Amino acid sequence: MAEKTEPKATTKLDSLGIFYALLGAALFSLKPVMVKLMFAENLSVEAIMTWRMIFSLPFYLIIGYLVYQQRKTEVKFTPKIIIQSSAIGIIAYYGATFFDLLGIQYITAQLERIILFTYPTFVAIFGYLFFREKISLKQFLAMLLAYLGIAIMFGNELTLIGENTIEGGLWVLLAALAYATYMLFQKFPIQIIGSRLFTSIAMTAASIAIFIHVAFSSGLEFTEISYYGLFLSFITAVVCTVAPSYLLAEAVSRIGSGPTSISIGIGPIFTSIFAVFALGENFTIYHLGGTILVIIGIYLLSQVKQ
Repeated sequence: MAEKTEPKATTKLDSLGIFYALLGAALFSLKPVMVKLMFAENLSVEAIMTWRMIFSLPFYLIIGYLVYQQRKTEVKFTPKIIIQSSAIGIIAYYGATFFDLLGIQYITAQLERIILFTYPTFVAIFGYLFFREKISLKQFLAMLLAYLGIAIMFGNELTLIGENTIEGGLWVLLAALAYATYMLFQKFPIQIIGSRLFTSIAMTAASIAIFIHVAFSSGLEFTEISYYGLFLSFITAVVCTVAPSYLLAEAVSRIGSGPTSISIGIGPIFTSIFAVFALGENFTIYHLGGTILVIIGIYLLSQVKQ
């Protein structure tokens, strides 16, 4: 059966798309907690990226091959679409991952997820810069509301942790910029080759970029890892990377990027719950207020863009 690449109007299909978005967001929200646990095992940024892709790449290759065999008579692959998909994947899942890991060393998992969650504001800004999509007053106010929420949480951590919070926050902000690029430009290749093939190509390209990065930066140092570190890497790769990457790409193909952005608003809430129980992070009135403002701001921004 051919993979569906266009959003459908039926309630059942829309509901399934929303379910995919919610589940994908919940699984992705585990990632910063797992990364913190891997840092506690003395794994470097390069080691975390590498082991994550060592475990996830076989899934992308196998799924991509199976989908290609199923759809090779329906989809016309061109060098342009492969290059586009690869470039988008490298920007998002190599660039964004690298920046995110650099940043989360200095800030809490909760602040990391909140900053990363503001990527829809950059989608709106990039939409204006590249496609001349107007930013209305309501969109602008929604973005201000989201950044006010970040400022509240950021100010609290700056007081508690110190100046390292600034460096960590800036790295994660770069990750949000990279992920916004992914969300903005993935729609076109998904419409042509489908969400599963696009995800397989994009993630394979990102994996190759990561391996090249590690080969030139740290050689084979990433091989030194405990069994517990391997377990954490496997969970991060399969549960927090492979599964949600396909779920969210499929959600975009079914319900569009706007509704998907609204649905994944549950992500920061899950991150806070996991971080409190697994990492012992505090959840203060600043976290509550900041999270609420960011979620409301992103929700309003996504609503305006419908």
